Amino acid sequence: MKGIHSKTVKLSDYRGKVVLLYFWKTTAPYAPTQLKMMIELQKQYVKNGLQCIAVAFDSGGARAVKPVSEELGIFFPSLVPKHDLMKTYQLPDYYFPAGLIIDKKGGIFSQFTDIETKTKSWIERWVMILLNE
Repeated sequence: MKGIHSKTVKLSDYRGKVVLLYFWKTTAPYAPTQLKMMIELQKQYVKNGLQCIAVAFDSGGARAVKPVSEELGIFFPSLVPKHDLMKTYQLPDYYFPAGLIIDKKGGIFSQFTDIETKTKSWIERWVMILLNE
């Protein structure tokens, strides 16, 4: 999948890391808050093996997503898929934002569609468990 800066990213590249995969839209009201939380988590746990990846679904494609990503200060991979990853991961396409926590072996550990109710401490707890395995 291509990132907003034209770099190709494959989830398999991150095997051995815990991945927080976050699905969002530029119009989703909770997205900026959750993305800022992901930035904090990435900074705090990158040395422990956490990799955050943002996957944006926007009809304007990378052209619409890139300025929002830059404004928020997203420094981890920010992707705009050409196909519907929500269906690939069996997440209802009417839920945005949504997320997956993927373990070091590449398996889905947890999925959440009510991300606005998930606090940093809730996500951090599960990430820490997986990082310490």
